[in-house]
Amino acid sequence: MSREVIAVAPSVRRLAEAVAFADQRRAWAARQLAKAPPPPSAFDGPLMVFGTPSPLDAADAAHAARAIRRQAARVFAEWAGRHCARLGVARPAISIGDARTRWGSCWPGTSTRGPRIRLSWRLALAPVEVADYVVAHECAHLIETNHGPRFWTLVRGLVGEVKPHRAWLRAHGPSLHAFGRPDYRSNSQ
Repeated sequence: MSREVIAVAPSVRRLAEAVAFADQRRAWAARQLAKAPPPPSAFDGPLMVFGTPSPLDAADAAHAARAIRRQAARVFAEWAGRHCARLGVARPAISIGDARTRWGSCWPGTSTRGPRIRLSWRLALAPVEVADYVVAHECAHLIETNHGPRFWTLVRGLVGEVKPHRAWLRAHGPSLHAFGRPDYRSNSQ
């Protein structure tokens, strides 16, 4: 699994300043990465897809990723339909993506284009409750486009307490994001 430091510029106008800042601290960043423990892996034992041991081989991550992506599209659409019904909104178009940092995103739609939710196929590798939390989170954004108290009330109404799911994603998210990437190595290798 690759590990990296990401420098974020506060605005495009200050991009050169951010690059210089990161450049000046390159040695410090390397020392911090060397001291950091490796992130925990979500792939100890058999490859789990939607909470079920999969016949797919984690060592052939590229093949597994294609198969999981197809299954994720069907499952996430079903879950989103269930959550949207509870929220009293129509299920939006669901698409499957592969963002490096986000688990999902929601576009509530406009007068000319309907709502859409995009979810990472990698969520299929997380525990079912965690993946379902992300689907519910994005569905709640169809009503509340912010992360205010009303939004969190909606999400908790769909999946219960959110803290354990968020903690799991923080702890194991890096291994999910690494799975299937060119530099990925399963624990069995």
